[in-house]
Amino acid sequence: MLAIDTREVVIFSTRLGYMGVCGQSDAITDLWFGYDSPDALLQHLADKQFACDLTSRGFTAARKLLTDYADGKRVDLSVLNVSLGHKTEFQHAILEATRSIPYGQTISYGQLAQRAGYPRAARAVGSVMSSNRIPLVIPCHRVLGSSGKLHGYSAPGSLERKRQLLDMEVQRFRTSVVS
Repeated sequence: MLAIDTREVVIFSTRLGYMGVCGQSDAITDLWFGYDSPDALLQHLADKQFACDLTSRGFTAARKLLTDYADGKRVDLSVLNVSLGHKTEFQHAILEATRSIPYGQTISYGQLAQRAGYPRAARAVGSVMSSNRIPLVIPCHRVLGSSGKLHGYSAPGSLERKRQLLDMEVQRFRTSVVS
């Protein structure tokens, strides 16, 4: 009989709403945020037929860093261990390049494609961003159109949430540079 690793999810409250972190062996596979209640997040998971076991323990470092981030503290979420699952070489390259975008800074889809080694794939970058299952840790909110305009964001609150995250980071980035 094969042993199947069970993914666990922990749900916690932050200033960005309720968050859920899911994964195996402290490697994050999924992250959700911006929910009004734990029940709303659990309903979202049920609607998506997302299978995981609810736990009250685990992901201690992730919970601390994500809570600090939501509180407006400048933290480095790239230190968290993630599991990207079954992605293509291109998708891995784009997601890893996205992880390297510094706090408080933005990049265009085209610049990200170039940074990842695929200079002609700006449109495909958008597709990868829209399927990012670990937002904030893989900061797809920092990726903008070539004109600097905001484009889609799949977290609750959509573009308004993306603007909120960018404004929070820019404000904190400027404060920490001046201090």
